[in-house]
Amino acid sequence: MARSRMSMLHSSSFLIRREAFAEDAIGLVAEDAPGSQNEDWDLLLRAARRAPIVHLDEPLVRVLWGRTSHYAYEYATKISSLRWMMQRHPEISGCRPGAARVYGQLACWSAATGNRSQAWQFSKEAVRANWKEPRTAIALAAMTGAVKVENVLSALHKRGRGI
Repeated sequence: MARSRMSMLHSSSFLIRREAFAEDAIGLVAEDAPGSQNEDWDLLLRAARRAPIVHLDEPLVRVLWGRTSHYAYEYATKISSLRWMMQRHPEISGCRPGAARVYGQLACWSAATGNRSQAWQFSKEAVRANWKEPRTAIALAAMTGAVKVENVLSALHKRGRGI
């Protein structure tokens, strides 16, 4: 769960016993997640701490993906939400590919806001964790003005992927 967001574990497909939402179990969905982002990932990480997550690799729900996310260009919220996740879940930092992915995303969002200093710092963290992290290249290209993060996002969303 720390390594990847695993889109096949879409929050609309979660099946959870009511008792699991008790405070001494997994607990409720985190209402303090910045912009209500990553609350599904947070719930999965908390659940995975208690027991293995079971995934049936057959479609039991139909998820209709939009052309773009409502939050696609809410960069400041994306940054604060990912930082919130890193503070709340040290297992992300402990997983080099997962940490690199998050730092790469942070670098991209920072570059998109024009904060080159922060984008550079997050790019260095991503490379330290995993030099193969592709988001780092996107962030560096955006910092130089060679690409716009919005254009990369648009192209990736057309293929059903995000940054």
